[in-house]
Amino acid sequence: WAPFAFRREDRFNLSLDPETAQAFHDLTLPKEAPAGQDAGGGAAFGLSSGPDVCRHEAGPMTDRVLIVDFGSQVTQLIARRVRESGVYCEIHPFNTVTGEFLSRFGARAVILSGGPASVTKGETPRAPDALFAMGVPVLGICYGQQTMVAQLGGRVAASDHREFGRAYVDVTGDCGLFDGVWRKGGHEQVWMSHGDRVIEIPKGFRAVAVSEGAPFAVIADDKRRFYGVMFHPEVVHTPHGAQLLRNFTHGVAGCRGDWTMAAFRDAGIAKVRAQVGKGRVICGLSGGVDSSLVAAIAVDALGAEHVVGVAMPSRYSSEGSLADAQRLAESLGIELLIVPIEPAHAAFLEMLERPFASGGGDSGAAEENVQARIRGNLLMALSNKFGWWVLTTGNKSEYAVGYCTLYGDMAGGFAVLKDVPKMLVY
Repeated sequence: WAPFAFRREDRFNLSLDPETAQAFHDLTLPKEAPAGQDAGGGAAFGLSSGPDVCRHEAGPMTDRVLIVDFGSQVTQLIARRVRESGVYCEIHPFNTVTGEFLSRFGARAVILSGGPASVTKGETPRAPDALFAMGVPVLGICYGQQTMVAQLGGRVAASDHREFGRAYVDVTGDCGLFDGVWRKGGHEQVWMSHGDRVIEIPKGFRAVAVSEGAPFAVIADDKRRFYGVMFHPEVVHTPHGAQLLRNFTHGVAGCRGDWTMAAFRDAGIAKVRAQVGKGRVICGLSGGVDSSLVAAIAVDALGAEHVVGVAMPSRYSSEGSLADAQRLAESLGIELLIVPIEPAHAAFLEMLERPFASGGGDSGAAEENVQARIRGNLLMALSNKFGWWVLTTGNKSEYAVGYCTLYGDMAGGFAVLKDVPKMLVY
């Protein structure tokens, strides 16, 4: 670990103490290279995220609903309710939804999620203006309602009466969301979680429900098919919430409801077979739902003999995660390699300690640059140790890489896999 230069005049001594260096030196795989593998590969495998990630599509005959995520803790529940009603949907962060993205996505309807921000404060998240000019139905939930109102000419203000938890709305009018569920004059239970409230609605909207703390608890513009609710229909504490969402996707937006998880699984298996052919898949197994899913799909598609699992326990692993990974591998009948990667974490943290021990030092180098270069140093060392494990000759891999993540996690930009030709992402 020689001194590493950031600029000619800025050098940090990143050498490790003897004990840490020896632990890293002793870091080995639990077995020799798999049969047929060359011992002189040049780069290790990795995981990738970002806009170039390959996702499964809904299919040409399936309607698509876009959920714009403003950071709500229950955005995933919106997607679950929509999919349970037979409609394919995807969640995408608000800052990735551009006019170009909207044209490419081809949404039949759009749902704006809740979020922790306040529309009344400076630079807070907004939906792209192009979204409201698409001619498709839009449903704003909580913060989603507030930003829609603010962007279309209404007003939102902080409220002295905050509502959190069980609340009730009085239905004052009819609209497409209520068909067959709520009637005018009804008193309905919902789940609220807001501090701000709408105090003036945009032109074209009308109030169809009110609550004690929200004079515009539900608003509707039937001509443009824009709707906003101050409560959360996606949670079970709103008893008729799933039916209200179904009215939006099926009744207002006209989605057919012909999507099923079984068909999605079949399409995923077919795609894996087309991508990998007779090759093998390597899957990082954490013991969690995401990695377990991709391993199971790979086994269904290719057979257990074509799938290899890798577990890398460290200080950041959750309790019991290695045991969960082992049980999964056993149940699927796949090979599991356990790499105790903790020495690499220890080396990384020790190398970070010197540059930042005195509050960042006087080098003038940005913290993220220091971290990035230390990571690069460490990854090159790991690559030299383990590159042969995955790669044969040059940069052509015998393995596809299986990777699964939630939409909200796909906000990286890593290019680790730029030379690995096959990637499976769900």
